[in-house]
Amino acid sequence: MATKAAIRVMVLGEPGQGKTTLLNALSKVSNSLYGTRVLTYEDIPTRRERVNDSDIRYEWKEMKAQSSTRTLYLAETSDTNALTTWIFAQPNRLSGTGALWVCSALEYPGETARKQLELLRVAAIRDIVVFLGKAETASERQLVNVEAAIRSMLQELGFAADSTPVIRGSAQDALNDIEPALGAEAVAACMDAFDVAVTLEADKPLIMELKDVSTDGSSFWGLVRRGTLRTGQAVDLVGPRARQTANVTRIIRYGEEVTEASPGDVTCSLSIPVDQPLAVMNRSGPVVVGAQSMDAHTSVEIHAYVVKAENTGGYGLPLISDTRAISARLRVWHFDVSCTVQMLTGELATPGSRVVLSCVVHDAVALEAGTSVTVFVDKSTGPIVVNGFVSVLKE
Repeated sequence: MATKAAIRVMVLGEPGQGKTTLLNALSKVSNSLYGTRVLTYEDIPTRRERVNDSDIRYEWKEMKAQSSTRTLYLAETSDTNALTTWIFAQPNRLSGTGALWVCSALEYPGETARKQLELLRVAAIRDIVVFLGKAETASERQLVNVEAAIRSMLQELGFAADSTPVIRGSAQDALNDIEPALGAEAVAACMDAFDVAVTLEADKPLIMELKDVSTDGSSFWGLVRRGTLRTGQAVDLVGPRARQTANVTRIIRYGEEVTEASPGDVTCSLSIPVDQPLAVMNRSGPVVVGAQSMDAHTSVEIHAYVVKAENTGGYGLPLISDTRAISARLRVWHFDVSCTVQMLTGELATPGSRVVLSCVVHDAVALEAGTSVTVFVDKSTGPIVVNGFVSVLKE
C-alpha cells in the first residue's frame, strides 16, 4: 500500500463550538474507515513546547486521523499563544499544513476566531476546511446565514472564501451513530476535504536551502523545503550577491543516489562553471529555486504579528516607539541578513499587536509574496521578535 502524504492540521474555533466533540468523532470515524486508534479527548496526548529556552510552556492536544489519501496530524488548543507557538515552531518534515475551523451553526463567528485566522494569515497558511457543526439543531436559514458570515470573514481576512470547503454536519450524531448524512458521512467528508484543500509541499515550486558547499564550489548540501528536485533539472542559485543557473547532476538522499527528492534532507551535486565557484555566495545564504521562478529583492512590505512578551522570554517593550526606520535582523530561510524596518500602521507596536512593516535589506535576498520571515529588533534588555510574511515586493 502506498504511503499517504502527512499533513499538519491546526483545529481552530471558539470555546463551546464543538472542537472536543469533533475530535472524538474524527477519531471514531477514522477508526471505522481506516483502522486507526480510537481516542477520547481525555486520552489524546498533550504536547508541551518550551518557548525560546524560557520556562514558559504552551500545550495543545495532538492526534492522528486518516482521509482517503492523507494522514492528518491534528492539533487543538483554545490558547492563542499556544496557537502562535505551533504555527511558528520549526516546521517538521510533513507534506503540508492546513487548518480545520470548527464553527457552530447556532452562532456567528466571533473575535477569538478572527484572531486565530489572522495568525494563520500572518504565517501564510492559506488552506482551510470549515466544519459547520451542530447542524442537526439549526434551521436551513440559520445554516445559510452562518455560512455566509464565515465566508465573509474569510474574504475580509484575505482567504479564498469562495473555494473554501464548508462541511455541514453533526459530530454528536457521528458519535451516536444516527443520521449518517449529518454524522459519520459528514465527518468523513471533512477529513477527505483536506485531500483537495491542502496543497502538498512537493507540488509547490522548488525551494532548497543550501547549508554547505564543497571546496571547488560544485557540490552543495541542503534541505528541500518545498517542491521536487530532479536530476537534469535546470535551477537558479539566488543569493544576496549573485545569481547563477545550474543543472542538477546527482541527488544523494540518506546516502543513496536517487533521481528526485521531496521535502527533507538531501545532498545535491550541481554542475557549476569552474571559473565561478559559489563558496563565498554560499556563506551569504543562497537558495536553489526552479529556473526563473524567484528573484532577489531588497525592499518589501511585511504583514506581521509581534510575538507576545512571554514568547520572547518576558521582554515586553514596544517594538517601535515612532515611525522612524530602525536597524533589525531579518531571518529568512535559514540565515539572517541586516535590514531596517519602519512602521506603516500606527505609531506603536506592542507585543501581541499586528503590524505592517516596510523592510529594506542591505543585500538582495530571494523572496516571494507569502515567504515566512522573522524580524529581530535588538533592545538593551533583550530582543523583540516579529513573525510574519512578505506581502508586497517593492524592489
